[in-house]
Amino acid sequence: MATDHPAVQEHPTSPTQRRLWLVDRIAPGGCAYTVPLAVRVHGALDERALRATLDRIVARHEVLRTTFHLVDGEPVQRVHPARPLPLAVRDLTGESDARRWVDEAVERASRQVFDLATGPLFTAELLRIGPTEHVLSLAAHHIVIDGWSLGRLLSELETLYADFAAGRPDSLPPLPLQYGDYARRRSGPDGEGSGERERAYWRTALDGAPPVLELPSVHPRTGAAGSGAGALRTARLPAALAEDLAELAELHGGTLFMTLLTAFDVLLHRYTGRTDLVVGTPVAGRLSADVEPMIGCFINTLPLRVRIDPRRTFTDLLGDVREVALGAYDHQALSFEEIVDAVQPDRSAPLAPLFQVMFAVNNTPPPAAPRGPLRVEPLPARRSEVKYDLNMSAAYGPSGIDLAVEYRTDLFDEGWVDRFLAQLRTLLQAVVEDPDRPVGDLPVLPAAERRLLLREWNATAVDHPPVDAVHELIHRQTDRTPEAVAVSFEGAELTYRELEGRANRLAHRLRALGVRPGELVGLCLHRSTELVIALLAVLKAGGAYVPLDPDHPEERLAFVCEDAGAKVVLTHAAARDRVPSAAPLVMDLDEEAAALERCTPHRPEPVNAPDDTAYVIYTSGSTGTPKGVVNSHRGIVNRLRWMQDRFGLRGDDTVLQKTPYGFDVSVWEFLWPLMTGARLVVARPDGHKDPRYLAGLIRAERVTTAHFVPSMLEVFLEVEEVSDLTSLRRVVCSGEALPAALARRFLAEAGHCGLHNLYGPTEAAIDVSHWECRPDEPGPGVPIGRPIANTRLYVLDERGAPAPVGVPGELCIAGVQVARGYLNRPELTAERFVTDPFHGGRMYRTGDLARWRPDGALDFLGRLDDQVKLRGFRVELGEVEAVAGAVDGIRNAVALARDQRLVLYAVGDRERVDTARLREAMGRSLPEYMVPETVVWLAEIPLSPNGKADRKALPDPGPVTDESEHVAARDGLELALVALWEDVLGRRPVGVTDDFFDLGGTSLRAVRLLSRVAAEHGRELPLSSLFAGGATVERMAAELRTGPSGAWSPIVPIRAAGSRPPLFCLPPAVGNALSYLDLTRHLPEDQPVYGLQSFGLDAGQHPVDLLEEAVEHYLDAIVGVQPDGPYHLVGFCVGSVVAYAVAQRLRGTGREVASLTMLDGGPPNLDNGLEQADEADLAAWFGWELGRAADRRLEIDPDELRTVPPERLTEELLSRAAAADVLPPDTATGQLSRLMAVFNANVRAVRGYPLTPWDGPLTAVRAAEEPHSPVTGWQRLLDRPLRIHDVPGDHYTMMRPPHVPALAELLARATDPDTPGGAR
Repeated sequence: MATDHPAVQEHPTSPTQRRLWLVDRIAPGGCAYTVPLAVRVHGALDERALRATLDRIVARHEVLRTTFHLVDGEPVQRVHPARPLPLAVRDLTGESDARRWVDEAVERASRQVFDLATGPLFTAELLRIGPTEHVLSLAAHHIVIDGWSLGRLLSELETLYADFAAGRPDSLPPLPLQYGDYARRRSGPDGEGSGERERAYWRTALDGAPPVLELPSVHPRTGAAGSGAGALRTARLPAALAEDLAELAELHGGTLFMTLLTAFDVLLHRYTGRTDLVVGTPVAGRLSADVEPMIGCFINTLPLRVRIDPRRTFTDLLGDVREVALGAYDHQALSFEEIVDAVQPDRSAPLAPLFQVMFAVNNTPPPAAPRGPLRVEPLPARRSEVKYDLNMSAAYGPSGIDLAVEYRTDLFDEGWVDRFLAQLRTLLQAVVEDPDRPVGDLPVLPAAERRLLLREWNATAVDHPPVDAVHELIHRQTDRTPEAVAVSFEGAELTYRELEGRANRLAHRLRALGVRPGELVGLCLHRSTELVIALLAVLKAGGAYVPLDPDHPEERLAFVCEDAGAKVVLTHAAARDRVPSAAPLVMDLDEEAAALERCTPHRPEPVNAPDDTAYVIYTSGSTGTPKGVVNSHRGIVNRLRWMQDRFGLRGDDTVLQKTPYGFDVSVWEFLWPLMTGARLVVARPDGHKDPRYLAGLIRAERVTTAHFVPSMLEVFLEVEEVSDLTSLRRVVCSGEALPAALARRFLAEAGHCGLHNLYGPTEAAIDVSHWECRPDEPGPGVPIGRPIANTRLYVLDERGAPAPVGVPGELCIAGVQVARGYLNRPELTAERFVTDPFHGGRMYRTGDLARWRPDGALDFLGRLDDQVKLRGFRVELGEVEAVAGAVDGIRNAVALARDQRLVLYAVGDRERVDTARLREAMGRSLPEYMVPETVVWLAEIPLSPNGKADRKALPDPGPVTDESEHVAARDGLELALVALWEDVLGRRPVGVTDDFFDLGGTSLRAVRLLSRVAAEHGRELPLSSLFAGGATVERMAAELRTGPSGAWSPIVPIRAAGSRPPLFCLPPAVGNALSYLDLTRHLPEDQPVYGLQSFGLDAGQHPVDLLEEAVEHYLDAIVGVQPDGPYHLVGFCVGSVVAYAVAQRLRGTGREVASLTMLDGGPPNLDNGLEQADEADLAAWFGWELGRAADRRLEIDPDELRTVPPERLTEELLSRAAAADVLPPDTATGQLSRLMAVFNANVRAVRGYPLTPWDGPLTAVRAAEEPHSPVTGWQRLLDRPLRIHDVPGDHYTMMRPPHVPALAELLARATDPDTPGGAR
């Protein structure tokens, strides 16, 4: 029998305790593993008996008086002698807000933070509400208790209270053993779960399982593990449904848990589209009778993997879940920690291993019926921190099934969880009604949500006066304002009357040539007044126009002309030679000018019906050939009328026409102003590519309305102060995703002008949704908004059912704007243009991925297939690949869009075709925007298991070098260095002219490389040797041959050449300039960048811990490069204080500082503990910095370092860094010791430096993912508002790809002489 040990006892930890201890070490101070229990106590309470009861429970269960420690590298638990449990009593008798006090106490218990080393790990608080009503609030760390134990705790509480209140001795039987005995038994060599049978089972069961289940969330998951902040939502399934589910489970030989888990898995599948799911579920873990009466942490967690085929029935899937669950139960002797060790899952993501979603049915035994005077009623649990993304539990009772969902608040919100619960109820109701229905067809949307998605958010019906053709709207306007200016081009103007007359003459000529409704007429003209006249004339004649852009390649023009069967092609002298030779009839408007003058200027009789074709625009085709989209008058009339209803264009408005007319945005640019009495200003040919020309045109012509694709808008903002373009009233964006940061920037700089984000494919008359941008636009992207008039938008899953709010699906379009189909492509038309299953009529499947937001707006998420948009142009990657594959010498090709670049991966005969010849050949068949900017040559295209090209395995196009440029080692020293580089970088081959950082080198790999060089060649090279002159084997060999150079300088020329004023980057705490390397690589090529490094990095130097002394060295070095101002200074992290100090010294010498930029760093805060920081604190911080530089999290408790002798501190740090895969084990301790000494000196120098006010320029850059950025602290030193710019990433990732381009773009403006406020 177990006894109460009088002295401290030490035991090993159980596997579950060991995992919880490690979690606490990694992220101390959290409350995710706090287990609260609050009960309302009814009746008169004997507080003396209650205290005795709690003391006896603590004495009886050793685990409740246990603390945890590290001994000889292993966690152990120490049991302390029994002592009275402190019971805080709060008397709320007579308090009017007693309920609030109770709520706060329950909340306080759920947020309680425990120190595992000091304890206690079990606490109690009593609230006295009245003579016969109390609330007892208990809390314990999960390491000493689990959910099953709570029932045991309440049972013992009632029994012991009854004994002590009656003056009786303890009537509970002695425990057969204590938790420490169980842990010792569990952790022994023959302990439960130690067999290879269990390990083999779990390795097989989880082989190849997906490491992450990414649920579509409200907030995007960042690269970090998240804050752990959580909340709880509940719902109840009615008793009738609960009974039906229990019967269904019994009918199929399962349990209620299995039935609910099956439905839960189906809903997860519908949310994610994943067919391979892993969900965790807890089991009691009490595998022997002798642990049943014990309090402790016995719970185990089992990963249940289920594969879902949406075509199979629910009962089929229930059978699968039953087999999976039973198999897991048979092998539950292995703890979750041991399962993870056996399976070795991918741990690269900072997420829970194996699964991130939990499901449980609460079958914890309820407390026995009260046997004494104490009657307790558990209060609802609170949850402020959680362990998993989503954790659902169900409890079956007389009133039904109570559901509770714990969720991460940095991913989900209440609305998301409430919808999820409502959808689960709908799914379960459908299951009991028809369990033999395929799970992919089971409804999940409640009636209200379905009505919202299909009806309320698509209630867009608008009655417009009937009109047969779009040009009739222009006729009416012409009749109203015949003498108003209609069109301006290069200084020439046409009134509405003049435009009408010239278009009518040409229309009569076209009719004489046989143009009728349905006939297509090609337009091959450069942008000009003649283009506007020709376009209108085709419509007036009754025909439809087909753009033949003269700038497109001959092959494409020939294909379009032949495929369209254009009856006539209209052109002018400037484009005559671009007309395909196969065109049956060509009319040169310059040659025919005199003949056209003889035609009647009267308006032709109308001949069109609303469903006649208005225009055919060819878009990129996935098979390698373009496809023509046929759009009707009815569709474009609706689109233009909506635009006028929304924006109200007036006679004093001017619209800029700059979009190439082969793209459908040009349609509204041409026609909208002409139907409203506004003026159309036509940009010169190729003018749309020149932002400075466009700005001048907008200013000169007083343009009020313009369109930009977002990428062009970004360029436009770089070269032009839009605040000066005061005539602009509205800017419309479409063509590609609009970044929220760009929208915010535009509205900040052009507050007088509205910004509107529109979405729509060519297959639906230009645009079908609209969103007005706001200055506080959240998130990374701007929504595409809500459907426009007489248009319906659906987000459908892969089986054509409406996707729930927030869940991605294919965006489908219905309503009057849907095109008639693809010209001469009946099979493709039938595939993409289908019947609207919800309202009838036609529906277009866009192939775009979107989701509904809770406010009824849509988010665009990308493409379902390989089609992409680059700079506003739609590109079918299949077409690019097909054209490339047809080039002589190319065997295989794969196209991808990377960072707004079109990249082609090619396999071919390099003797027959090189990059230049390949691009030239493709340019003969493709427009310029479809010719790859980058070609990467490969020996073979990597293949996935199913034999298809594995696009994810293709290398990043940046580091890849042309094989022809490889320069092999030329002597023994270069050969030895190449071997070192290949070993450190983990890649072969390395050429002697290859750049270390281009090949994937990082700051920590640089440290390792120089350490290896010193060990093998007897010479320590400074870190700066990897900058000046280039980080190549060739240069390193030359430096080793020549011996040490002259006087050391803190200046590091990261990039010395360039026409702009140089940027001087001051060192962060680690002291070197490596932090600025990625930033430099993304700055303009003509931007010189000089880093400064701290003294002490190289052998023989001593760190400087007085900032005043360091500043003098930095000042001399900067002035040595640039004797006179203005200067541009940058400081990252602690380096921002150094930059501030250098700026003040420069000003003190009479020199001008033009820009001072602080990168996520703030002034010293003397209240942050740094003043008291000792060597152990600084070493732990240094370790953290090393870890983040390696994309790892190296967290070290300073208390542990205080036990290490000072002379062994570096070795201890290296040992821990190596164990965490932060540094290689063979890193030289001398080099690491110098790095740490520099770090310590820099921190001390900064924290002791007195800062004085600054009246010069200062810009702060804040990492958007940092919740508590220090940059706002600079405000107290300024006499004006601080300018803060947010950039993507956290404190560390903002300086690295993929986030650093945004920072580089911001800094580039500071030294750009063409940017207002830039370099002078």
